[in-house]
Amino acid sequence: YYLLGRVYATAGKNELALQAWKKALSPVEGQVGVSDAPPLARDQEREIRLAMGDLYRRQGGFELALKQYQLILDRNQQAPRVLEDPEVDLAIGRTYMLIRDYRNAIASFEKVSTARQASTEMRRDAFMQLAQAHAGLGGRDHLEQARSNVNKAVRMDPLDYDARIMQASILMETDSMVDREKAIEILKSVVESDIDARRASRAHNLMGVAYMKNSEFNRALQEFDYAVQLDPTNNEAYQNRRVAQNAYQKNL
Repeated sequence: YYLLGRVYATAGKNELALQAWKKALSPVEGQVGVSDAPPLARDQEREIRLAMGDLYRRQGGFELALKQYQLILDRNQQAPRVLEDPEVDLAIGRTYMLIRDYRNAIASFEKVSTARQASTEMRRDAFMQLAQAHAGLGGRDHLEQARSNVNKAVRMDPLDYDARIMQASILMETDSMVDREKAIEILKSVVESDIDARRASRAHNLMGVAYMKNSEFNRALQEFDYAVQLDPTNNEAYQNRRVAQNAYQKNL
């Protein structure tokens, strides 16, 4: 039933996928006579609940997703205990991020960042998510935490341009001209790299915001122009360009 559910999910037949997985779980949940599925091993139950949680999350059923993930963690407490499950903690954190419950998200991502069983990719993702969550909470202390975590992500992979762009974005949140200049230098290095048009557009847009905050409206307009040329769907860059144009005209 697990594999059948996977086939349905891949085909976009989400309801059929959920039905198959629920049948597979019926012996675990004590539903007598619901299916002829054989008893599940612990790792099989985990895989099914993780798949269900991920599907619920994609559908916007965040509470249902969290319930499935929590059931895995509860089972992990049974003998023999599983002390770390970073994949599940990462999924829980991502779900909390989607409902902007940043404090619970931080608690989950911190578990991943210190888990011995977490892969390098998981830990780097956790640092990125921690940076975003702390930035979402705002305030000086959280911005410092955001900066610290994104710096860790960048150190783990200096060629992760999403991390570099986030690093610049967090620097700009402090409203310090010195930090904005640092952000501009980071963004210049990003746009000079071999990156795709959408990432380059985001970087140029952020650079434009930095120049606009510095009252350098000509340079800001130039960056916003680059941003919309690279990605015509970048609505934020269009809006920022209008703001910069108005500010430029007022300062003539």
